[in-house]
Amino acid sequence: MDYKFISENTLEYIYLHDCIIDNVTISDSSLIFEFDHIDVFPEHPLNNYPNAKCTGNAALIFEGFEVIESILFDTNNIKKMHIIVEQDSVKRPVDIIDLAMEFLVLQSKWKS
Repeated sequence: MDYKFISENTLEYIYLHDCIIDNVTISDSSLIFEFDHIDVFPEHPLNNYPNAKCTGNAALIFEGFEVIESILFDTNNIKKMHIIVEQDSVKRPVDIIDLAMEFLVLQSKWKS
């Protein structure tokens, strides 16, 4: 995919809330999450506007990445009225590509 702008090491200037991952590509050297848009804060070096802007097609590309854990909390067989996911569910390993496809990002944090 060709992009109009390339912004390196600027995760602190983007907002992924309500962004849906459209496609995931994984190789030995890179992990790519493609979105139909990403929200860019006014402070982003490439945003020339005084307010946040929504991009068009965009991707987050992680190079030299490591997947520490890719899991799904399975609550399908729980019949309780109130489920505490971390306690009640079955923790199932799942491939990162299967987990991330069409995933809605609610929160993101930068960890070094």
